[in-house]
Amino acid sequence: MNNKQLVRLAMVLAAVVVVWGVLALTRRSTGDRVIRLAIAPVDTAAVDTVAFTKGGDTALLVRDGNHRWRDDAYPATQSNVAQLLSALADTSANSTELVAENRSAQPSLGVTPDSGQRVRVIAGGRVVMDWTTGHQTADYAGLYVRPTAGDRVYSLHGTLAGAFGHGLVEWRDHTIVALPADSIRRIEVRHGREAYALVRGSTGAWSLAGAGPADSIAAMALVNHLNPLSAEGFASTAEAKAAQFAHPTARVRVFGTGASPLADVLFDSTASAVWARADTGTTVYQVETWNMQGVTPGEKSLRPNAPKPR
Repeated sequence: MNNKQLVRLAMVLAAVVVVWGVLALTRRSTGDRVIRLAIAPVDTAAVDTVAFTKGGDTALLVRDGNHRWRDDAYPATQSNVAQLLSALADTSANSTELVAENRSAQPSLGVTPDSGQRVRVIAGGRVVMDWTTGHQTADYAGLYVRPTAGDRVYSLHGTLAGAFGHGLVEWRDHTIVALPADSIRRIEVRHGREAYALVRGSTGAWSLAGAGPADSIAAMALVNHLNPLSAEGFASTAEAKAAQFAHPTARVRVFGTGASPLADVLFDSTASAVWARADTGTTVYQVETWNMQGVTPGEKSLRPNAPKPR
């Protein structure tokens, strides 16, 4: 092989190396390119239904004729609904990234039909979003999501991740009563054999009826506990039937300036749970023991501390 042939062979090899390098760079740039899920903003004025389904349970949010959202037949948690609608209307505050394309990865990410939570957003009878949400991402700041009709799974960070992160029971309003402090003039408490009334005078000072001034800090702690008094959860049908409100463990009645109470809440404390029900309502709530104690404290705890000796 003469020098001329060697030069030509070197040129061919150099060309092959260049082509290989270009192809390698092309493959790398394609493989490294981040694939994202496009999220179109939703016209939330038209949204009338949002369904969250996990296993055999569903939280069905429906906008009623008064433009108030309800979870089935019960009031919905309006703050959570507002968070959801805001996130749907402005999707620019979200980021997504493809994390898996094969169906085999779905169980570990929690986005299978059995393990995931399906979210359907409906406007005028048309489904405008249908996703299945799964586990939290590794940084605990996002969720894994999958468009329900596809296999690709994405990480989702941003406002939608926060809105979709609520459990099914969190869409139902847990508020038992919510009374602003300045609306309360009298609180009647009965707990076991003890009964007393806490009364606000014309000057705003609190006193125990027939027993003199009350400790102002303790009195306001009781008042503030009523704004709001929230439940931990809800009784099942069987638990609600078993609750004994005819002879309650404790009762708190709250009055404003009128003769009718602003709120009347009954408590039944059992070995397994504490149940609460508004006297005029049918919903039976599960509450923490400290929550019941917060609105039915012992009378002694409301008396001013004895003066310290000098």
